[in-house]
Amino acid sequence: MSPSTNFKPEPFLNLLALFARHRSPLSLSTLSPFFPPPFKPHSLILKLKSQNLLCQKGPYLYPPSLAPCSATWKARQQTAQKKLKSLINFKSLWPTLPGLLLVGVSGSVAAGLAHPADDIDLFFISRPHSLWLTRLFLRLSASLHKIPLRRARHSPRPNDLCPNLFLETASLSLPLSRQSLSVATDIVLAKIIYDPQKIWPLFLKSNPWLSTFYPEFYSHFMAHFSATTRHFSINFFLSFVNFFAFILQYLYLFPKKRAGEEVAHHFAFFNLAP
Repeated sequence: MSPSTNFKPEPFLNLLALFARHRSPLSLSTLSPFFPPPFKPHSLILKLKSQNLLCQKGPYLYPPSLAPCSATWKARQQTAQKKLKSLINFKSLWPTLPGLLLVGVSGSVAAGLAHPADDIDLFFISRPHSLWLTRLFLRLSASLHKIPLRRARHSPRPNDLCPNLFLETASLSLPLSRQSLSVATDIVLAKIIYDPQKIWPLFLKSNPWLSTFYPEFYSHFMAHFSATTRHFSINFFLSFVNFFAFILQYLYLFPKKRAGEEVAHHFAFFNLAP
């Protein structure tokens, strides 16, 4: 059986349902990362449509329970693209943050589902023993240069930068508590805006659980992954400063910590919803 037909419908249906919960369809362009060549979901789409499990209007795919509204869907895609392009204003900021290796966009902006009032979800990957210096200097730069950075426990403002996730290269594998359909979808749709040392493929390789939710995406990635090793020297003085920065920020964050948030020396998962 050819790769174009040899895959199960569950990943597609799960993805469709996830988007429908946000009152949004799947566009054919959004679908493409989940079924990269040689996988072709065309036959599956036709089959689901014949079973009345799927509707299509132009480039949009949606379940029968979702009322079609092409104008609204197109407007949300355009809003997401506009917000994504606005991040070019901060391209000179990323190299100034100590230890920072990668910046990515996730959430509604990366998925093309953004409303005008949405903020912009960001995630960061840093060198070993530098995460909390990266975060500290991000906060200081935001204050100094009046960068619209989302503050915890404050209502979101349109186009605020919302730093939800911080990782280090020594801890790229997400914990079991984060291995969900929603997180996997965020990863596949993520837009990488800063990655001079090509860290993103190493992150994907470190998270093979992605194949549980999107086997076509992950098998395609592994087939084209070229093994590379990244060695980062450790500055013991900066490591000490980073640990001190972690203690200070942890003491500040701990009383405000919410359910679902995880903060440790080598990673931080924030849920900044009010």
